[in-house]
Amino acid sequence: MAWDGSGTYTRTNGTNTGATTWADDAAAATKILSTRHDTHDEDIATAINATLTQNNESKPTADFLPNTDDSYDLGSATKQWAEGFFSKSVHWAKGADVASATALPLIADGNIVDVTGTTTITSFNSVGIGTVMVLHFDGALILTHHATDLILPGAANITTVAGDEATFYEYASGDWRCLNYQSVNAVVANHIKAGNIQIPDGSVPTGNELDVEGLITESAFESVGPTGSGATNVWTDMDVIPANATILIVSVLLSFAPSGAGSASVNVYATHGDDASAAAGNSNRIASQTFDVDAAITGNSQFFIPQAYIPLGVTNRDFLLTWAASLETGIGISIQYKGFMTD
Repeated sequence: MAWDGSGTYTRTNGTNTGATTWADDAAAATKILSTRHDTHDEDIATAINATLTQNNESKPTADFLPNTDDSYDLGSATKQWAEGFFSKSVHWAKGADVASATALPLIADGNIVDVTGTTTITSFNSVGIGTVMVLHFDGALILTHHATDLILPGAANITTVAGDEATFYEYASGDWRCLNYQSVNAVVANHIKAGNIQIPDGSVPTGNELDVEGLITESAFESVGPTGSGATNVWTDMDVIPANATILIVSVLLSFAPSGAGSASVNVYATHGDDASAAAGNSNRIASQTFDVDAAITGNSQFFIPQAYIPLGVTNRDFLLTWAASLETGIGISIQYKGFMTD
């Protein structure tokens, strides 16, 4: 009968079976019969042909399954297969939900897990070097970037949104790198990521506009920078920018009413914070609007520049800003943080 379909082999000579196959023949006074020997030996040959061989001469001809579900490994940490080649999909198991914690307690029960709760995460525990995990976040929490423990895109913290998913790779014991972050809002670390450009989703940071004409004296450069930069004007929206940021991305809104007929203009200039010789002539003009005004035109005019670039100082990530206008009244100039660029 060879194998019984459940992993058990029992030999037979066609009449008697099991460990006492021939003893039962002898007890029954059955003579040695060539037919029974042929049946017995062919049964063994069939069993051998159904097994896998060390030299790979015999190969699986059906699905290759373990005897018990979720009980055995294919290889080990010290006895690894060299490479794997598959012509179809590799299916990953979903593990049990993991509650958010300062050190996220991942376990090796599946490569896809839901992360519940809102506790800030600063690291993951070790599952095994080379492990790839896909995390699905059920709520809003903060993933804190760390240079080795938890490397995140743009070296910036991530505020998750329910439904966000990220793929992480354990490149050293207990050290993880985010390979991909997919948000339900199509943002990465609250930033749309395109190469080394980071642009926020409009809700993080708070979107406070910098009141340029209210803070900066016309034609006089003043410094603007994040908290702790030493800038004359602190713009907290810049606090999310990493140390390696070199360009600030902003939008600019110009609003003014002409004061008479002629050519009215408004210009906004910026340069990096390390520029000791800043002047409008050698600085980046990030916004400009000039047009001919008819004396009959009254009321405010508004102009929106959706994206402009400001170089940042190497030392403090700050910049110098000024503005100038002519033939106008009731001017309004504001800039809004949009993102940053890194080297």
